[in-house]
Amino acid sequence: MKNNKKLILASGSPRRTELLKMLGCKFQIVPSKIEEKINPRLSPIQNV
Repeated sequence: MKNNKKLILASGSPRRTELLKMLGCKFQIVPSKIEEKINPRLSPIQNV
């Protein structure tokens, strides 16, 4: 079965890159330009 779908990793995380390589996935890294900031005063749900 042939899969023509492309996987784009929108993260510069070395760990995520390593995990995808370990799984044998072919992917392209295109880091997002959005800065993710966590407000320590908010709950995890509110931060998302």
